[in-house]
Amino acid sequence: MNISFHIVTDRPSLAALAPRATEDLSALATAVKPTSKPVTEDSLADLFSSGAAIAVALDDGRIVGTAYLCRLVKCNDYTWRLEHVATLPSHERRGIARTIIRMLYAYGAEKKPDGYCEHTCESFRVGANGLYASLGCKKRDTNVWRYIFSSAA
Repeated sequence: MNISFHIVTDRPSLAALAPRATEDLSALATAVKPTSKPVTEDSLADLFSSGAAIAVALDDGRIVGTAYLCRLVKCNDYTWRLEHVATLPSHERRGIARTIIRMLYAYGAEKKPDGYCEHTCESFRVGANGLYASLGCKKRDTNVWRYIFSSAA
């Protein structure tokens, strides 16, 4: 196994690295959450147009690990949000997620040295929570609420 790591900020760069990116990213999303929607060309275009960066781990041209660093724009500033950290089950426990996250933290710090990165993780994901703590993340005492637009009807 020869894993290579990359950060991409546009669709052509991702396509050059991984021609089957939408399929690979969809497989990763489903591996973590079986009800995940598939990744599409349109969803990637939206992601990149928002200023996001995607880190990928490649094994023989196939994406086996990923995470997205998304810009969270506020009135007069922006910060970062880490999303969709995933490693294929066949490649877990090899430091792939740790490497990807560190790369994205460095990328975010380079773009906004005085910024920060937030992310959430369900409490039952013990391994992921342990990983974030080991990377120096501090758990905040927050109460996250979600409104689903389709429920307003």
